[in-house]
Amino acid sequence: MRATRPDPARAVAPRWRHHAVVWTFLFGVGALVLRAGYLVVTDREFLVDQGEARSIRNLEIPAHRGMIYDRKGTPLAVSAPMAAAWVDPTETVLASGDVEALAAVLELDAERIRARINAARERQRRFAYIARRVEPDAERRVRALGIAGVYLQPEYHRFYPAGEVAAHLVGRTDIDDRGQEGIERAFNSVLSGEPGTKRVLRDLPGNTVMEILLESPDDGDDLFLGLD
Repeated sequence: MRATRPDPARAVAPRWRHHAVVWTFLFGVGALVLRAGYLVVTDREFLVDQGEARSIRNLEIPAHRGMIYDRKGTPLAVSAPMAAAWVDPTETVLASGDVEALAAVLELDAERIRARINAARERQRRFAYIARRVEPDAERRVRALGIAGVYLQPEYHRFYPAGEVAAHLVGRTDIDDRGQEGIERAFNSVLSGEPGTKRVLRDLPGNTVMEILLESPDDGDDLFLGLD
């Protein structure tokens, strides 16, 4: 039988195709590396700007303070939901017209609002109250103004329906709803509960983009007294 000799042309063809595949792969990898370098070097400022166009802040969610009742179930101390209006002085500079509008809605002096914000800015603080204990109607009106950088955070205000009748025993709380006197102070840990936390993502103008609940608040326990 006569041996068959390999065709040199056919032997070269597979090697050529193999080299072509390898070079194509290397070219693709090189293009990706060059693109990454372009993004890191040429577009660096753009990417940094995009990162700075977002701000993330963890905010406290207040717990509802427990109610105090007498023996018959009549409320002696009640916490009503309200809001606190605030700004970040390092991020927000309110226009004069915006300050005037806020002052009108909140029934405050415009110069007093400016003074609060400027004082916090000088101390490089990132939180300045505009108003505390903002009632629901005023809160809705502030939201309707749509002023970027003005935030409304929930809080509570303590009321005492019985007035002076049981005031000496029930006591009182401060503006942050912490017990200062009487039953309010003695049982503060029972009544106050534990606040929660949420993470808020905002864009550069101060508009909320996303909120993520990190921990729900644990409301305080109600307290029943042996009083008529």
